[in-house]
Amino acid sequence: MKTEVKRKRLYAASQKRHRRHVILLVSILLIYAFFFTSNFTLPQPISDATAMDVALRYSPDRSVTIYDAKYDKEARMLELVLTFDNYAYDNVNDYYFFLNATGRHRYEGLKVDTVIHDSLITVLRVSGLKPFHEARLIFAPKVSENLEEIPDSLVGALTFNKGNLKYERIDESLTRDDYLTYRFQSVVKTSKEALAAAHKNLEQLLAKQEALKRENADLTENMKYFTSDEKQAAKAKMKANEKNRTELNLSIAEAEETIRILQEKYDEAYRMLHKNFAQTETEETEDKDTEDVSHDAG
Repeated sequence: MKTEVKRKRLYAASQKRHRRHVILLVSILLIYAFFFTSNFTLPQPISDATAMDVALRYSPDRSVTIYDAKYDKEARMLELVLTFDNYAYDNVNDYYFFLNATGRHRYEGLKVDTVIHDSLITVLRVSGLKPFHEARLIFAPKVSENLEEIPDSLVGALTFNKGNLKYERIDESLTRDDYLTYRFQSVVKTSKEALAAAHKNLEQLLAKQEALKRENADLTENMKYFTSDEKQAAKAKMKANEKNRTELNLSIAEAEETIRILQEKYDEAYRMLHKNFAQTETEETEDKDTEDVSHDAG
């Protein structure tokens, strides 16, 4: 009898230990599963996408401009259209390119292929790139054959995600002229938008200046009806208005200079586009409308 009781106790104890081992094993497996699938279960942080159609200085003497960025999900391909400007005039115009990606997959062995690269246009493609949340293009001029000798001040990075990517088919048959046409069309379009914004800003500044001038004229005209205290307050207001008008004059001059620079940029891009690249009748009409609007606004 005692032997039977002891046997049952030992069995119960072994079962209890077994359950603890099972619980521990399951916990460990769950922890591993969480860490290895966290990309699926946790939201991925998204950085600010790099601005398009803007010359970005990544070093004192070098800049880069993004004109287009596409991801073809079906082909699993990323295409970037850029230009690199070198103001150092050191004849180092070739670059190292690397791509890092984050998302739900493993991204290893990504190779950046240089399709076109010259002083006017650079086209890069990355094949075999699974869908991603974010990609970063790291680049540096080939000032040395040894990557470790390239100073950090010459290394640039561009961020691509849903903020600046187009998700559409990539046409691999496009020529250099096709990409250059797109580049100048992009400059014309962004210059038009910038000109419109600059003219609107100038109109607002002129309206403020006119409002201050009118208010001072009204105060001067009605001064004879004011009490002594009211006259004192009116004079203080007129003085403040004149100070604001002086400051506005400076802002207006800056706005007019901005418009002049943007107009020159637009005119140059427009001439380059129509001098060197054939345009369809529709495109010519749209560009002519843009030119007329820009000059009329000026």
